[in-house]
Formats: sequence, structure tokens, C-alpha cells
Amino acid sequence: MAFQLSIKEYEKVTEQSLQMYQLSSGVGLFSWLENIVVQWANEEPEKEFNGEDSFQWIRRCPYGGDALQFTNYVGLIPVELGSLIEIFPKIRLSPQQEDDRQVLFQMVCALLEDVRHIQFEEESLQTQKETTLYESLTELFLHDVSCLVRHGVARTYINLEGNLPYLKGRLLFGDQIKKTAGLMNSFYTQHDEFLPNRLENRVIKAALLTIKKYFLNPRHLKITNELLSAFEGVSPNVYLDEIKRTYCDREMQYYENALRWSEFILRNLSPIFLKTERHSLRTPCLLFPMHRLFEAFVFKCLKGQNNGLKFESQKALHYLFVNDLQTQQFKNQSLRPDIVIKDNDKVVAIMDTKWKKIATKDLNISPADLYQMYVYGKKYFGKKSGVIFLVFPKNEDFKEIIGPFLFDNEPKLSLYIVPFDSEKKDLSLGGSSLLEIIETTSMFDKITG
Repeated sequence: MAFQLSIKEYEKVTEQSLQMYQLSSGVGLFSWLENIVVQWANEEPEKEFNGEDSFQWIRRCPYGGDALQFTNYVGLIPVELGSLIEIFPKIRLSPQQEDDRQVLFQMVCALLEDVRHIQFEEESLQTQKETTLYESLTELFLHDVSCLVRHGVARTYINLEGNLPYLKGRLLFGDQIKKTAGLMNSFYTQHDEFLPNRLENRVIKAALLTIKKYFLNPRHLKITNELLSAFEGVSPNVYLDEIKRTYCDREMQYYENALRWSEFILRNLSPIFLKTERHSLRTPCLLFPMHRLFEAFVFKCLKGQNNGLKFESQKALHYLFVNDLQTQQFKNQSLRPDIVIKDNDKVVAIMDTKWKKIATKDLNISPADLYQMYVYGKKYFGKKSGVIFLVFPKNEDFKEIIGPFLFDNEPKLSLYIVPFDSEKKDLSLGGSSLLEIIETTSMFDKITG
């Protein structure tokens, strides 16, 4: 019996809570999930999966008996044909729960732009409220492949060798004697033909056939079959190591988006996983680390505002130690704030995003986060005044900016705790603009200087 289960990250599930969900094989959903956890533990029993670099999307609950707990990943897990698990963020992204899918989809697109460099048109980011994340992303992939097909499937000269009933190209005398003995009307030749069976087309066709396995939408199936007909004569056989050898020159720039989508699909991984050597998940899934989604979404929204400021993501301008210390035992750590804000090429503010739920009455911010902000301030501003923004998602208990908190008076180093409104796609600054808050601190340097 097909099912669609919606849960939230860090939600706890038990065998009793999932007893109504059964796979077609008769195995219960809880047993299926538990088997993944056991498999994970057997592959790397000594490795703990507690940090941000953990790839484990489900684990045994640290407390609560035999319960399982979903971790900090959101997205979609196809269990079998027609059955899937949707994992939503632990914090509401919009006032209406049905709009959470829309905002989450836009967050995923922001991350794909950042990591995979897939460009999206603004109108393509609108989707129906009940549409799953998988269907929404599939729609965008099919759109890019359709644009490619309308432009024209690229061809290249391919060297062919074999028996022909006529002479074409170069006759291979050795093979002619060995392989066509007694065949007076056959020629063993080597020649070039202008065909579409090039690596780039093979990668795209393999991706189309991969997503076709998990379609629930009849319209997507129809579009895919039409697109596959444009790749007639193209082999779908491709190795993952070959993907990095795809090449788009000036005449094939229209292939770029479709190829990036295809790599994303064929590797069967989320963008953050593409940076790793290992991923042991055995089920095709579409999972994204929520802290990376939030970071990419905040950056994209702020960068798009025309306020005279320049935003840079994950820019390593400084290191923890001033001397170049680099050994096998000890590595000098780069300091990479999530967002560096510049005005006329001068760093005027630092911004770090945290996917954590806090409340105005009791901020309960991790001391490690505060120490991190202080180090950023000392390294990036030195003996000048500066502003640091610690950005958390807006929720019913945290709606307005808090601060400034002063790390130092001279130079003035200010910390603001700011909510980000995912629906309005902007910081909640209580009527002030980001530039005004930054300029208030910079005025201190001019007065005291």
C-alpha cells in the first residue's frame, strides 16, 4: 500500500507510531529504517555522527528506548514506488504550514545555485503547495533539458570500426583478412561519423532514465519519453568518473545547466555530499543539510537587495594564527564567516547564520557561537570598530532584532542578534536598514578618530 509520511527534523519515531506503514514486501517501515541505521553502524562502528559534517540522516534516539530520530537533514526519501518520506524543517518557515514546501523549495534552489552553480529564473521557483520537493526539482531539470533539445542536440565525429557492405574511410587490411575471410562483398573499415553519441549526451540520457524510475506524475513521464526520443542512438551507459570529463565550449554553453542537473541526479547525492569521498546511503534520496540551506537562502536574499553593500559568502580573508603554520599534526584554521559585508571593498560587517530556535526572553545562545563571533571581530576588524550579526530563523518567540551587545568599547565591537523572516526574505531589523545599523558603528570611529 503506497503512503506519504511527513515528519520534521529531529522528530522521534517508534515502531508503534509507524505500525500502519508497510512496504509491499510486508516489511514494516520502522524495520526498514532500523536496518539502515544498523547498516550504517556496521560500516563504520568507530565513527561518531554528531558533528555538522555527519552524513547520517537517521540514528537511534540518544534517549527514549528503541526510538529512531531524524537528524538535521530535510528533503525526500523514496522508500519504494509510490511511497516516500518527506522531512520538513523543525522551525516553521511561513505562517501557513502548507506554504512551508514552497519556501523549502526556494531554499534548496538557493543552495543549488551556490554549490552546483545552476541558475534559476525567478518565475521557475513558483510551485504548487502540494507538490513534493522531488517533483518540483524534476520539473526544473526537465525544463532545462527541453530548452537544450529545442536548441539542438550536439553531435561530434566518432570513430567507428567494423564490417560494411561498401568501402568507406580506411580499409584495415589485417582485419579484412582475419575477420572477413570468404566474404567477397564485405569491407572491414575505420571511418568517422557525425553522431550524437558523445559523453555529454550520454550523461543527460542516463539522468533522464534514472529519474524515470521514480515518477508518480504522469505529465513528467510523458515529457521524459518525448525528451528521450531526441536522444535516439545515444548510449545511456556512463561511469561516474566520466562525468567530470564533460566539456562545454562556447558553442555548447546551453548544455551547462542540464549537465549540472545530470551530475546531481547520477551521483544520487545532495550538493554538500559531492565534496566527500564516501557516502553509504543505499536508497535514492534527496536530502539537504538544513544549516546549509538556511545559510545559502539568507545570502541569496540579502545579496539581491540593492542597498549599496556587497555580500560575499564563505570568504576566508584571515586565519586563526598569523604565522604560516602547516604540519601534519597541526593545521592553521581559516576563518570563514558565512557572510562578509563590504562597502567600497572595505569589510564593514560580519554575518553568521545559525539554524537554531531561540526566544527573546531566554536567548540561550551557545557560548561557542559567541566565542566564534568574538574571534571573527578581532581578526576582521582589528583596531577599528565593527558590527557582527548573528542570524537565527524568525519564530513566534523571536521576532525583533536584539542588541547591540558590546564585546569591546574601544574599538567598538557590536553584536546584534537578528531574526530572518523566510516569508519576507529579509532580516527583521525593527524599521532600520542594515546600512543604517552599520553606519551607526562606523560613525564612532570618525568621532573618536
